[in-house]
Amino acid sequence: MIAIVCHGDLDGLVSAALLLDIFRDSPTSMRTTQPYLLHNSLATLGYVDQLYILDIAVDVGSWNRVVFYLSRLIEKGCKVFWIDHHISTLDKIKWLLDMKVSIAITIEYCTSTIIREVFCNNTSNPDFFMKLSYIGEIGDKIIKNNRDLLELADTIELSLMTSIGDEEFKQRLVRLWIHEYKFVNDEVIERAKLGRVELERVLKLINNNVIFSSELADLVDLRGIKARGYIGKAASIRADITGKMVFIIHEVSPREVIFTARAPSESNMDVLTILRSSLSGIGGVGGGHSKAASYRLSKALAEFAVSRLQNVLRKPFTRELV
Repeated sequence: MIAIVCHGDLDGLVSAALLLDIFRDSPTSMRTTQPYLLHNSLATLGYVDQLYILDIAVDVGSWNRVVFYLSRLIEKGCKVFWIDHHISTLDKIKWLLDMKVSIAITIEYCTSTIIREVFCNNTSNPDFFMKLSYIGEIGDKIIKNNRDLLELADTIELSLMTSIGDEEFKQRLVRLWIHEYKFVNDEVIERAKLGRVELERVLKLINNNVIFSSELADLVDLRGIKARGYIGKAASIRADITGKMVFIIHEVSPREVIFTARAPSESNMDVLTILRSSLSGIGGVGGGHSKAASYRLSKALAEFAVSRLQNVLRKPFTRELV
């Protein structure tokens, strides 16, 4: 059995699709997860010969539990491959190598890029899967200049936003790619229409809930507001429109909040470093990369965290990160 655990966004699902096509003659399973829940997915795996972890950033808060379940799988003879593009995973590369985990990582590109370069020529339809990998790259803002694929990527991404917790839809989407060689179908298009309406609503909410603004960044408070699934995309759109970093605090559970951050695509701004310097010292954990990152922490510390982030954004050294 070959198991694939991937991020549920465009890059993660595209990467999984290419591998599933490569292994189409072998028993396989696929599931999606968030970085801070990776250990839960690993805990449910039975015996597998190979495990591929795709587009999952190392989450410091759950790292020890991830190590425990990975070690247990490896001891049973499972070969583990971790393919990713996040800085937090790079930070743990020595630890992973010591555990005999095979690593493929890039900081400049995304997981779809790695999978294409290694596997695409061996897929059942290299032309289709090459284009699909480009769609994965568009989802992570690696390429921006293919109008036809940009529209397809936008449609698929919007459909996924309406389906943030819908594992069955994600499975159907991947099967559409690997069995029918179609990028979208009627279901994807209809979900995308709903997603576009909801995204516009969230963009307006962001505009109306800015609690701190400077020439470098906006800080938005969406606590208590329903916007799950759309915050990252909306933050990216606002960052590109304003040319500023966008930090959004929102609730993920009754006990935790998340700070989601995006930087303008055509900039050198580093939101991950700013979140780390603001929140890691007070118990925040998370990861990502310079253009897109998130940190979560106890709801009880939310006001303190907001104050810390505002102070960092006011400091002169912040300009060195833009």
